[in-house]
Amino acid sequence: MKTTILSILALLLMTVTQGAWSQTHTVTFADGNDSEGWTISPTSGVEGTTVTVSYTGSHKVKSIAVTGQVSVTVNGDGKYSFQMPASDVKVSTKLWRRPQLRQQRRWQHVGRR
Repeated sequence: MKTTILSILALLLMTVTQGAWSQTHTVTFADGNDSEGWTISPTSGVEGTTVTVSYTGSHKVKSIAVTGQVSVTVNGDGKYSFQMPASDVKVSTKLWRRPQLRQQRRWQHVGRR
């Protein structure tokens, strides 16, 4: 009887430590964030999962942040990564965009003064 109970407890302990009962959390872009050119992989995971955020657009990345106290690592080539915390997270990004230059009015001389 003791052996059976210990075997069941050992099996439960292995199941818990292997993440079978771990809660899955999601990764999304923050509201109002322009996600064009950005990808998140994976979009969900358990605590400790490495999440990669990639940018393939033509602008330079100004900043990237994740909600909570999550540090983001710059991997180069437009790739950033972080470890999934024990909660859902939102990714905020900002890009350097060139301001649109105003078209200069070209005055045309008409007639003589």
